[in-house]
Amino acid sequence: MRNGNIDRFDSYIVDESEECANCGASRPYSDMIFDEHAEHFYCDNTRCFEEWASDNLGDVIEYYFVMNC
Repeated sequence: MRNGNIDRFDSYIVDESEECANCGASRPYSDMIFDEHAEHFYCDNTRCFEEWASDNLGDVIEYYFVMNC
C-alpha cells in the first residue's frame, strides 16, 4: 500500500505532451523547449529550433532588430 501523504500529490503530476513546431514530434512538456514570444514548442535538441529559425529567418531578424536595435 502506498503512503497516503504521497497519493495526495499524484493529481499534480502531469505528463502532457505537445507537438514540436518544426518536426511535429509529440513529446512531454518537460522534454521540450518553449519559445515564449511565438508560443511554440521545439524538441529538446538544438537541431529542431535551428531548422525552424533557418526556415523563418526573416521573422528571427525582425524580432532581433526590434528587441535589440
